Amino acid sequence: MIHWRRFFYIVRSSFWFVPGVMAITAVLLAIAFAEYDFGIGYGPGFAQVTDETGMPVDSARSILSTIVGSMITVTTLVFSMTLVAMTLVAQQLGPRIVIRFMDNRPTQIFLGLFLATFLFALIVLVRIGYVDADGQVPNIAIILSTGLVILSMGAIIAFIHNVARRIQADQIVAELGTEFRAATDRLVQNTSGKEPFASLKELEELEALFQSRKIIEIGAPESGYLNVLDEQAALDFLEREDLVVRVVSSPGGFVLQGVPVLEVAAEGFDDERVEEIKERLGVMLSVLPTRSAEVTLDFEVNALTEVALRALSPGINDPYTARACIHRLGTGLRALLDHPGRPPVTRGDNDIVRIVHHCQPFGYYCSLALRPLMNAGRDHAEVLSDIAHMLGALGGMAEREDRRQDVIVNLDALEETLGNCGLIPSDRTWVKEHIRLAREKVERKMSGLAGDAGD
Repeated sequence: MIHWRRFFYIVRSSFWFVPGVMAITAVLLAIAFAEYDFGIGYGPGFAQVTDETGMPVDSARSILSTIVGSMITVTTLVFSMTLVAMTLVAQQLGPRIVIRFMDNRPTQIFLGLFLATFLFALIVLVRIGYVDADGQVPNIAIILSTGLVILSMGAIIAFIHNVARRIQADQIVAELGTEFRAATDRLVQNTSGKEPFASLKELEELEALFQSRKIIEIGAPESGYLNVLDEQAALDFLEREDLVVRVVSSPGGFVLQGVPVLEVAAEGFDDERVEEIKERLGVMLSVLPTRSAEVTLDFEVNALTEVALRALSPGINDPYTARACIHRLGTGLRALLDHPGRPPVTRGDNDIVRIVHHCQPFGYYCSLALRPLMNAGRDHAEVLSDIAHMLGALGGMAEREDRRQDVIVNLDALEETLGNCGLIPSDRTWVKEHIRLAREKVERKMSGLAGDAGD
């Protein structure tokens, strides 16, 4: 099950799948229409066409040859433009952005259409070359080939417009921000679906269970980035054996071979049974050679952060792009404020907790997103001010005390960065004012909650 899930993710995000499906479909349709014209279509206009009554075979071959030659040229040009665009984006904004071009559906559809038109006309042309039918021409197939060419000409304009729009920094940042926000929404929804611990008491009882029982540690099968646990298979096994397991490594994080990833609370098992448990649960783990966006927010955060860091580099020096990244990072972090906070769990029969999933705290993602930008933007007052404003907005909306403390910790780090930056005194004062206003927002939130509690 876990391998099929990974396979479907690769297929869904691959560059070749949609063009490949369209190309195969075009080949099958070309064969079908050509066979229909030659084998069945003996009505007026579809059979025994001569120079006096319709299109000659030589003209049909000439038209199809022109279509084949032009479409392979267009397809080659479009592939070249795509590669050039990928190269420019990788150099300016980072290699992780290339995957956004690879899994872009409009680009895949355009490339598939050009390739399908070429193959459709080629198959019909080859079919005509093998037919000796007194001047018979596959009219339907030729009409469809012409229609595909007309559609492809419009698609060329749409393709150029799509590429020109998508290589703009603001557009890419907006798409990355949308992906990050969608990933945080999925995390919050999945956590809600798995049900966090019902109460602090339940969490304490489970901690006591792990302390009272023998802990079986299950290490990573190989070094790499932890992907996912085959949850359903693991739940069935844990139910049969009456075991509880918790994930101690963060999905998407790098693990060395043999480093504990799962901990199982068990008792009364001999060494042979322990080895069997390790083997059964070990095969349910998936480790990947590269980090993937399917299981962790780190990938989305790092993509936005990388764009901002490159924008702040001396070679590019584009603080406005960096500020746009900060705004999008703040949008995703805002969604994380709604995360329940307690680790999500999977329950079995009788509502018994069987799997305790790993849960990164809000402060981890907040620091992961903003700390690198503090250091890289230490000489850009507008960047530091935007970070302070974003932290103040997050702190002003945080309902949980621990998340307000996370915001304060990052404000302290920002103030420390400001003390070691090369800004002129007026810019330094300006940033300090933004930090002060951000702290006031957090304090007002804390005061308001305290007042509500007193009432």
